[in-house]
Amino acid sequence: MGRPTKYRREYPKLAAVLLAQGYSEAKVAEVLRVGPSTLSDWKRSYPEFAKALDVDNR
Repeated sequence: MGRPTKYRREYPKLAAVLLAQGYSEAKVAEVLRVGPSTLSDWKRSYPEFAKALDVDNR
């Protein structure tokens, strides 16, 4: 059994706000206290998170 996820429902909205303020995805990961690979995993596992980070959909 793996570790419990640090993902929270509020992260898509927070990530979208940070990106709109000019933060990079690496900086968003830092703010959320996860590594860039975790951010990538979340984009694959949580469609709402992937959509929030998709520049074309904002």
